[in-house]
Amino acid sequence: MEKIEFHHGVRNPVETVTSILKNPDFIYESNWADDQHLYYKAYNHKKFYIVVVADLTEKRIDTSYVSNKIKKGKLLWKNS
Repeated sequence: MEKIEFHHGVRNPVETVTSILKNPDFIYESNWADDQHLYYKAYNHKKFYIVVVADLTEKRIDTSYVSNKIKKGKLLWKNS
């Protein structure tokens, strides 16, 4: 987790990733790898999403990044 670095004003990346995994807005299955799920959380007045990519086979976080849109993929879960 030491390698996670955010810009756009995220102050505590480890806490942010943990929070997103516990309470995402959306979870998508990756288009490029069935064993990866993308956890999305709206950020900065919904102008951006913080995305956490979890590898289910390896049981680890592959990466995390800020995106201005949701990538294509199968919607697995939506927070209502």
